[in-house]
Amino acid sequence: TFDTLTNVIWVGLAILVLSGLMLFLPEQDRLGVSPKFLLKVVVVSVIAVNGLALNMFVSPRLRQLSFDGTKPARRLRRLAFALGGISIVSWYMAFLLGSLRHIGRYSFEEGVLGYGIILAGVVVGSQIFERLVVRGYHALSEHS
Repeated sequence: TFDTLTNVIWVGLAILVLSGLMLFLPEQDRLGVSPKFLLKVVVVSVIAVNGLALNMFVSPRLRQLSFDGTKPARRLRRLAFALGGISIVSWYMAFLLGSLRHIGRYSFEEGVLGYGIILAGVVVGSQIFERLVVRGYHALSEHS
């Protein structure tokens, strides 16, 4: 199931990149200065790099993703939570940018800054959530 989902995500990303390229080529002059389009390129780039990190570092070690107190498992778990959060937010951001006609009066720089702030918040939130999950796991295992 995991391998199938991974393949579906990579195909979706490939379709997203190809469709963006096909939209860009005939309208390079207009889209090359469009804050919305340029921000979407940044978001899709983050999705691609994040996906590579998930596939290279987290996926091969998923069986080691335990909730015990060992450091390698803890580091991997924290990385998985952070990269997962980045992935979810970035896919939604790409969808949102594709759905909107324009992003108002915001410049590309403001869009990237806003997206960066959201990503930073998600990473911090993912680490807090990871801590809560681990505490909940330990509380459940103590009662069993």
